[in-house]
Amino acid sequence: MRKPTEHREHELLAAIVAGQQARGYAPTRRELAATIGISTSRVQQIVESCIQRGYLARVPRAARAYIVQKYPTLSSPAARATGSV
Repeated sequence: MRKPTEHREHELLAAIVAGQQARGYAPTRRELAATIGISTSRVQQIVESCIQRGYLARVPRAARAYIVQKYPTLSSPAARATGSV
């Protein structure tokens, strides 16, 4: 079963934050794809969606440099109640 886009966005943002905290910089698209279990092209689509929705911003002239600005609100009542993704 496919996860809704907002769940994928949340997973991607969490993976970026975890990578930045662990190493000091964001993971590559391949690393994100492996972590989340999706293709690299889907990672790029989700990154672009997050940027358009204001969840993520790029740092100009820097590779793999993202700033997580906020997390999406999960629409599922069960997901909100448990805090799960």
